[in-house]
Amino acid sequence: MTESMFEIRICENCGLRYPLVKGQTFGSRCPNCMGATRIALSRKLIHEPGSTTARYAPNPASGKIGFAVLLDNIRSAWNVGSVFRSADGFGFSHAYLCGITPTPEIDAVKKTSLGAEDSVPWSYHRDAVKLVKGLKREGRQIVGLEEDVE
Repeated sequence: MTESMFEIRICENCGLRYPLVKGQTFGSRCPNCMGATRIALSRKLIHEPGSTTARYAPNPASGKIGFAVLLDNIRSAWNVGSVFRSADGFGFSHAYLCGITPTPEIDAVKKTSLGAEDSVPWSYHRDAVKLVKGLKREGRQIVGLEEDVE
């Protein structure tokens, strides 16, 4: 695999879906159970310009806006805790944690989130792609953000 390529791998044993790029500390073995994996997708890394904005009305039942956050394969428990604090501050209605993203059951997430994990409902999902497909079927609009060098 070259530096300009990435793979999405799925564990044959536990079903975890995770990205793999050149230079990562784990490889074709599942980082969760060390089981055998298969390539679900292999692509060249590209930059996709453009953005979309969406507006959602508050949910009267919860007082929270209809935004949710989905974290897929975020390694840092501290970053996850920070996102929980931000989601709480912005009034997000849910946090979906996917792949190898640590959950609030991990002490570092709890410590960094400063209690926000108690006010932002969250759920864990092994495969973000299946989750997004389900959310789209429910009529949710999906907006993606990713880190880029440019």
